[in-house]
Formats: sequence, structure tokens, C-alpha cells
Amino acid sequence: VVLIPSMADTAAAAVEQEHAAKPEQQRAARPEQQHMGAQEGEPLSQEGAREPDQIKHRYYGQWSSGLFSFLEDPLGCALATFCFEPWFVWRIWTITERSRWLNVPLLGRAGPGNSAKVVGVAILIWALSLVGGAWAAQYGQTIVISPLHHSPRHSGLPWYVNLMLDAACILLLGLSMVIYFAVKERFRIHTESDIISFAKVLCCACCAMLQIGRHVDDYHIDLVR
Repeated sequence: VVLIPSMADTAAAAVEQEHAAKPEQQRAARPEQQHMGAQEGEPLSQEGAREPDQIKHRYYGQWSSGLFSFLEDPLGCALATFCFEPWFVWRIWTITERSRWLNVPLLGRAGPGNSAKVVGVAILIWALSLVGGAWAAQYGQTIVISPLHHSPRHSGLPWYVNLMLDAACILLLGLSMVIYFAVKERFRIHTESDIISFAKVLCCACCAMLQIGRHVDDYHIDLVR
């Protein structure tokens, strides 16, 4: 006896197969959707991903403080003046972590738990300035590496010492530049032209880093409050 399935049984089996295949398709599409979301600028961490409207109104489109608003962060200004290199490493790390995400030119995407590249460059700057300064001290010269004291080439020093000092200064300005523009893009600061941003970092990188640091700190405090 040969049993021929009816049309109803065939349709029911097809429906069951379709329902069984949907969860697998959804699981396969989920990583792709997450990857696309990260490319579109969603936070690396999904915790507290939504931003209240008042935070968007306050921190998007304009800076929360001026370039020379030093009295709003006197401790940060003092550390930047008297202990610049370690302050710079800490400031780069906190800006990257507290911004939730940054698209840093040349270094890629950074954010909470993903700041090794930018912090690594800051530590390299610190190491070059320390080693170069120590070598220069043996020749009786005191070298200060900071955005307020650009180190020119010193006569009487070996070429490798000058190379370390020059590399520290170039990397310092370069990292300050890309972080500044990354924060500017992150918060869509369209009221400031790229020429003004470039001039601020080139002429007073320390002031520019203090400004974006205050902006990111205030944003982070209001977001987690």
C-alpha cells in the first residue's frame, strides 16, 4: 500500500520547515547587523546606549566651555603645566573611555575597553621624552617636551637624541590633532571650522586638550548621573 500525502499535510510540513529556519536566519543576520551598527557610530558598549535629549542639546553642536576656561578645571590646568607627560597619557585615556566611541584618524575606532592604540602612542611619546631628556641632561641641557615648549634641535647633542626629541614633539602634536578632530566629529561641532581647529591645536595644543577634556568629562558626568 502506497500512502500519498494530501495537499494539507504537504503545506503543514512546509510551514513547519519555514518556522524552524527563521531563528537560524535571525542568528546569522544578527552579527552583521551589529557590525553595521558599529560602523554607523553606535556606542561600543550597549549599557546606557540611549542619550537623553537634554544631553544631546547641551553637548552636540558646540563646546561646553571655551578654549581658555581654565578656572573651570584648575586642577587639570595645574597638572598639565607642571606634570605634562603623565597628565597627557591619562587625559588621552579618559577622553577615549568617556566619549563612548571615537573614530580616530589613522588609529581607527576607539572607546571603552578599546583604547590601547591611542594610549600606546601617548606612552611612546612619554618614553621618548624621558629617554631623550635623560640623554640631553648628560650633556648639560634641560629639555622640556610639552605643547607649550616645542623642543627645537639643539646643537651639541648626538643625532639620535635630537631624533628622539623631534619624534616626541611630532607625535605629540599629531596625536593631539587626531584626538581633537575625533572628539569634534563625535559631538558634531560644526560651529568651528577645520582651519580654526587646526590652528588651536598647532598653536596651543595643551589648551585644546584641556577644552575637549572638559567637554567629555561634563558629558560623561551628566550621562551617568
